[in-house]
Amino acid sequence: MYEQGYGVKQDTTRAAELYRQAAEGGDARGQVFLGDFYRDGVVFKVDYKQAASWFRRATDQNDARGQDRLGQMYSNGWGVKQDYAEALKWYRLAAEGGDVSAFFDLGLTYENGEGVSASSAQAASWYHRAADRGNARAQYALGNLYFYGDGVREDNAEALKWYRLAADQGYARAQNSLGYLYEAGYGVKADPEQAAALYRLAADQGYATAQNNLGDLYTSGSGVNRDAAQAASWYRKSAGAGNAGGQDRLGNAYERGAGVSKDLKLAASWYRKAADQQNLSGLNHLGQLYQSGRGVGRDLKTALALYQKAAAKGYAPAQTNLGLMYKTGVGVAKNLKLATEWFTKAAANGDATARAELRKIRK
Repeated sequence: MYEQGYGVKQDTTRAAELYRQAAEGGDARGQVFLGDFYRDGVVFKVDYKQAASWFRRATDQNDARGQDRLGQMYSNGWGVKQDYAEALKWYRLAAEGGDVSAFFDLGLTYENGEGVSASSAQAASWYHRAADRGNARAQYALGNLYFYGDGVREDNAEALKWYRLAADQGYARAQNSLGYLYEAGYGVKADPEQAAALYRLAADQGYATAQNNLGDLYTSGSGVNRDAAQAASWYRKSAGAGNAGGQDRLGNAYERGAGVSKDLKLAASWYRKAADQQNLSGLNHLGQLYQSGRGVGRDLKTALALYQKAAAKGYAPAQTNLGLMYKTGVGVAKNLKLATEWFTKAAANGDATARAELRKIRK
């Protein structure tokens, strides 16, 4: 009651005192809840060893929640040596005791192949068991499997169903994914306004991907009034949270002066942050600044290296830029054969500029 503020004024310090009294008196629930406080840094400083110790005391009483929590500690190497086999053992014991979180954790274990052979079908089976009992994370994970056809048949309508169930519980990742289905029209009639509303729900919870997606809608004017300043504001929040896409888009806003004062040095700074995370668009954008000498000193060698990184991973604009460098001999020896090869790759990836260049070469 004191932890959540049910019927009394919320007081986590008082909650911790009561949990400790119960835990030291041998109450398994108190031991689990006290362990949670140590694990999450509520009232106490984060102390994984203390958390693991209290979870283990709960397992001595065959408490399923304690077993699941201890499994999580072994899976992540928190307060104990990381050991996937040990984690799996505790998850199984917790699942046998009917712990819904353990069903989800077993699904995650099979999906990631941690201590077991990876099996999306097994993951789906465990996720189903947890999802049917209302676990939002499992509902979201199951929606992902249906969306990608991983371990189950691809079914956008089924993905929509599970995302919606998780989103209705306020799960930000599911709200974002459901928003994407409404934006793209997968499994449901496209509805950009509904997409914007769902992205906003997740963005307001600090989910960086949703902040980025909402920024994109403000940039395009889809589902909301076009507003470059609002777009930049959401990109800034996403970028500040470390989202590479948001960093790249904020850099682009500064490069173009869209919703912010034009500032090429800031553009380069944000592109660099995105590029450091191997964001392909960020690599390409930073390469363009180095090639032109805008916001940074002109450096064709660095531009070439950045284009090559993005092009090697199939990013069409960077492939086109490489082709143009080889075609014109800027920063590299002129080589029409290599230019054609890069234009061909970019064209196959849908780049219109590359197709136009190939038509010129083949005339």
